[in-house]
Amino acid sequence: MIETWPRGEPEERFSCRVFAVDEISYTNPYTGDTFQANVIRSKDWTNVIATTPEGDILLIRQFRFGSNRIEVEIPGGLIEDGEPPAAGAARELKEETGFEGDGPVLIGTVNPNPAIHKHACYTFLIQNCVQTGPPEFDGPNEKCEVFTAPPSEVLGLVTQGTITHSLVITAIFWFCLHSGNLFA
Repeated sequence: MIETWPRGEPEERFSCRVFAVDEISYTNPYTGDTFQANVIRSKDWTNVIATTPEGDILLIRQFRFGSNRIEVEIPGGLIEDGEPPAAGAARELKEETGFEGDGPVLIGTVNPNPAIHKHACYTFLIQNCVQTGPPEFDGPNEKCEVFTAPPSEVLGLVTQGTITHSLVITAIFWFCLHSGNLFA
């Protein structure tokens, strides 16, 4: 198999606050042909499975522009430049919910979509979370409603189609693996 490497520098075709789209020339690893690909470049992301002292999972309801509806999710967001992923997880938890807990524990990492994305999404578990203040939303379009549910009910929200965000479902999977029970 031929190794594939970008040929030359990426050319930015579009950028906004959350991501940029680069056009990059690659070599096809199977044929050796050169082709152009569009790749989404973003800061890395973090998701947080936050549990209360009682073992419930902290969830949020938040309006999402892509689906044009209020989605049930877990706290998470972009990791800031120079910020360690664990610090980003704790910051996002506090910003979106006003909750804080034990130190973040990395339980999984994925690439959101290797076909077009160049960044990672880290999932952290933060246990013993309690509300220490109000949420500190980072913009006028961010507003979350916070609630809790036992892990078994969270799985039910997935199977019922209430939770549809693929990265949230992946984080729940990491939590089930970490807890040693795929059926939480």
